[in-house]
Amino acid sequence: MCFDLAADPTWRTLITDPARILEMTRRMLTWRSRHLDRTHTGLLVQSGGVGIWPPGVEWKEPNS
Repeated sequence: MCFDLAADPTWRTLITDPARILEMTRRMLTWRSRHLDRTHTGLLVQSGGVGIWPPGVEWKEPNS
């Protein structure tokens, strides 16, 4: 689905022009290919994984 947020910020107006959809799709895939770096994902696994939680992560500290 492709929406014209400039014309309708409520996401209800679909774009049906194939040329606009193709251009937006091209731009979205280009952005994704430039920002799809998973180098640091999955490095910290809680049970036996690599890495440790850094000190001071409040939600990870046991309740005292």
